[in-house]
Order: sequence, then C-alpha cells, then structure tokens
Amino acid sequence: MDAPLQQYLGWERFPDDLTDPEIAYFFSLAEEEQRTVDRRRRPLNRLGVALQIGFLRLTGTPLNSVEMIPPRVLAHIGVELGIAPPRLASIRALYRRRRTLFEHQEAAKRTLGLRDLTEHGQRALNGFLRREAGDKFLVGDLEHAARDWLGDHHYIQLPSRRLRSSASAARRHYDAGLLAGVMAAVGETEAKAWLSELSETMANGKTRLEWLRDAPASRKTKGLADHIAKIEFLKKLGADKLELGLSTGMLKAQARSMLYRKPAMLKRLRGERKNLELACFLRLQLLRLTDDGLGMIDHRIADLWRQARTRAEAAATDELRRHQMLISKLAVLADDESASDADVRDRMRALLAPFLPIGAHGPSTMVGRVRRELATAGKGATELLDAATTISLNLTATHPLAQAIETLGAVAASGKRQLPEGTNNPFGQTWASLVDQPDREAAFGGYKAATLMLLKRSLRNGQASVAHSLEHRAPKDRLIPNGQWLKERARFVRSLAVSAKPEPTIRWIKDELDIALKALDAALSRGDIRIENSRLVVPKLKAEPEDENLKSVRRTLFAGVGKIQLPDLLVEIDAATRFSWALLGRVPRSELSVVRTFGTTRGVD
Repeated sequence: MDAPLQQYLGWERFPDDLTDPEIAYFFSLAEEEQRTVDRRRRPLNRLGVALQIGFLRLTGTPLNSVEMIPPRVLAHIGVELGIAPPRLASIRALYRRRRTLFEHQEAAKRTLGLRDLTEHGQRALNGFLRREAGDKFLVGDLEHAARDWLGDHHYIQLPSRRLRSSASAARRHYDAGLLAGVMAAVGETEAKAWLSELSETMANGKTRLEWLRDAPASRKTKGLADHIAKIEFLKKLGADKLELGLSTGMLKAQARSMLYRKPAMLKRLRGERKNLELACFLRLQLLRLTDDGLGMIDHRIADLWRQARTRAEAAATDELRRHQMLISKLAVLADDESASDADVRDRMRALLAPFLPIGAHGPSTMVGRVRRELATAGKGATELLDAATTISLNLTATHPLAQAIETLGAVAASGKRQLPEGTNNPFGQTWASLVDQPDREAAFGGYKAATLMLLKRSLRNGQASVAHSLEHRAPKDRLIPNGQWLKERARFVRSLAVSAKPEPTIRWIKDELDIALKALDAALSRGDIRIENSRLVVPKLKAEPEDENLKSVRRTLFAGVGKIQLPDLLVEIDAATRFSWALLGRVPRSELSVVRTFGTTRGVD
C-alpha cells in the first residue's frame, strides 16, 4: 500500500492536523462514489455518505466517533456536493437513527470494495503475521504490517486490541519454533547449564557473562589469547551449533536484553523464554567475537609485516654501510704496491668472505628482504596460525591455505621444528627461495610466514570464510536459502520491493542506460565534455556571479531563523511536511525517532 494511504490506518477519529491536500485526496469523490452519494435525496444524508466514504478511505475503518467533525472537512465535502454544510457537526448530530448510520457505512464499504474480515481471512492474516515475525521483532511493527495487509486485501481495519492480540500470538508462535530449534541443536541438558556457566565467577572477580561482554583489552598477544578463549568457551556451550536462520537484525533484537542484563539477574530468569534469549545472545556474541578475532589476526599479521620491514630497512642500511667500507678497504689494498699478488688475493678473499653467503642466498628486492625477516617471526607467527585454526576456517580441499595448514599441523604433531624434505610449496615462486632452502628449520619459518600472508589475503578476498561470522561468511551464506526463497518468494519480493520477474527490471535498466548514453552523446556534441587519450575529461564548472538580491534574501532568512540546532530544525520542518511519516510508514513516536529517521544527532549553528 502506498505511504499516503498508510499513515492513518486504524484511526477511529479524525487526525487533529489534517492538511488541505490530505483532505482533498481522501474526501474528493470519484464518479462511482458520486453516484452512490446522489442516490440519497436529503442533503445531510448525502453529506453523511460522502463523509463515510472519505473517512473509510482515510483510516480503513467506519466513522463512529462522537467527536466533532473538522469544519474544513465539512466545507470540502460541501463544495464537492454543491450544498451548504453545517459549520459544526458530529456523528451523533448527523444521525438521529442508528440504522441510517449503519446503512451509510455499508454503502461506503460497497463503494470502496471493502469487506469485513471473515474467519478464512483471519486464518490468512495469522499466517501472514507468523511469517512476518521472522523479520519484525516488535509487536507494534507486526501490528502495523497487519494493517497494511488488511488494506492490501480490501478488508476493514480491525481494532488495535484485536490486532495486537493477533500480533502477540504470532510472536509467541514464531519464538516457540525458534526455541524448539535451539533444543534440537544443543539439547535440553546443555541449554539448562547455560545459566550456571554464565553466572560462574572467574579468578578476576568477573562473571563469565561480564567477561564475554568486555571489549578486547588490546590487540597484542595477551588480548588475542583472551579473545580466542572466549570463542572456545562459546563453542563449548554449543553456540556454533545454533543455526537459527535469523537475520542479523532479528538476532540482535532477540538478544538485546541479555546484552545489558546484570549478572545477578540471571538466576531470576524463569520460563522457556530465557533459553531463547540466552541462545540468541550466545550466537550473537560468537558472531561478533569471531569477526573481532579475525580482525585482530589481520592487524597482527600487518604488524608483523611492518616490524619485518623495519628490520629489513635497517639491515639494508647497515649492509650499504658495510659495502661502502668494503670498497674503501679494497681501494687501499689495490694501492698497496708492496703486497704480492697472492697476498692481495688472500686478503681480498678474507674481506669478501662475510658477504658471500648473503650474496648467494639473499633476496635482491626490498619485498624479498621483508619476507626473509618475516620468516624469523617464530612464536608470533605460530600464535596467529593457532588462533586462526581455533576459529575454524572454511576452505576448499584444494585451496593452498588448506594444504599449508594441514602441513603445519602435521609438523606440529611430530614435535619437530623442521620442514620435512620434499614438502610441496603451495605459495608460488615468490616464496620458493625460503621454503626450498637447505636449512630446513629456516625453511619451516619461511613456510609459516608464507602461510600467514596467504591467510591475510584469503580473508580479504573471501576465499576463506567462517560459518559463525557476520563479515566473513561464504557468499552463498549471505543469500536467502534456496528452499526458503522458493517457499516464501512472494513475501520476499514484496518486502524487498523488487519485481517478481527479472524482465521488467532489465528493461528498466536498459531504458535508463539508453537515456544516459543519449545524454552523454549530447554533452559531447555541445562540448560540455570531451575525450582525450581515451579518457573522459569533464571541464571544471565556472562559478556564476551571485545575484545581489539572493544575498539580501539569505541575510533576511538567517536573521529570522537565528541560531538553531539541526535536530530542532529537522523536527520543525517535519512537523510541517510529515516527511518522516512517509519514511517510517507510520506516525513517529517521539521527536528522537524523527531525528534518528534523518540519521543525525549533530548540532550546527
């Protein structure tokens, strides 16, 4: 249903601030409606039917209110019907006989094609609300969705109490299904142990609940180890098994109370509802901690690379200084006329001896030097790779990272610190000099360094994913599951506001592209833009001279408005335009909700 038809759905009285355009929109009569009104002989009866039609179109409910009818509405209907309406009137004054009121209401329903909700319609509404409960957590949002559904299916709007009851029932039904899924995933025994596990006091005096909610103390070794310990604890509680099929927004909504609840309140929780809140909390924390943990690993790898680069640059500077000293010594030796040829060669060999291993095996580029230094990271690299393994990365069997992690695991299981001879190099030629070198202990360090950099790249390009993550899920896991899409395709199409078939969207894109290309061709013809060296060049626009009258208007405008905070200005503008009503699809509940709708709380003068 269009936004102008949504905002007053379910109202049982006239809004206090109906605007003239809204009155004209809702209370103007179409041809068929005019014929229905003209069947009444008396002017007040015609007025009553027209009033019922307009109010029914405005709110979706028959007009029964005993309050006064706005004079502007009466005046507009009078102009529509060509009669002189009363200046003040109420439903009680217009209808001396209740029977006439009911007849006019039925006539308005028939004219607008509306009907009362049947038993079959109630079942359809309940089914709709149960499906919508997967996307909307608040009962108020479900109630609003129900009103839209009633309007779309040409039903008379129901009282708020009845709709809220249906929405609450749908919320309970959906939550019961989620709870059954939780119990099937982890078992009743394990779910019952959650409260005691989270209430347990640690050595630092904090409960496990507070510990899980704490932000990382640092991104260093200790902070990462504590972070990985939290992930392992959540996996121990079965959080990795809680695939509930909830969107991120719904998961946050279900877990919101646990994010701020005091630990002392845990033991007071009663009923099955607590298990659902705990399950969603554990799952949400696992998703968040996994993302944060991968971010910390990425940061630490970058830090190790930075440290290796610093050492490589220092080594390069030192090597340059040593080479300069070598040249000086060789120059002195060459000028020594008293030394024999054999003596000169022996002394030259002694001077060059420290440089020969580096010249034979050393990298020729700065990046190669950095890789060589990174291969000496040792314990730091091992900690990061162990942390990544604990998080449980999803990789294809043929992916180089999977092969590298398997090889490192086999070496760790053997208890040796050397890379076995003949180990396959899955990293390419850039790491060959470090992985295939004769010193197998140094080769092991090079292998770990290569694995670290491959891990970082795989996380960045999405080749490595984690099932229990928000940012690093596999591409297929980010899409609506195929089975659910086939089952609820119509609902998703409506919710996402997309076309049911791809052809209209493709045709629209082609039309837009055709218009844009024609505009581009016209701009080229006019010389507004030009193409130079196969590149599009857009000349800078020159500022037009400012009109002096505009300066005067601006000064007068700001003098009248004065200094005002942006949120206050937004609220004032919205009070006159009601733009937030269209954005929200409902009446804003507070000034803060209006400010949040426009996405800012920053003040400006």
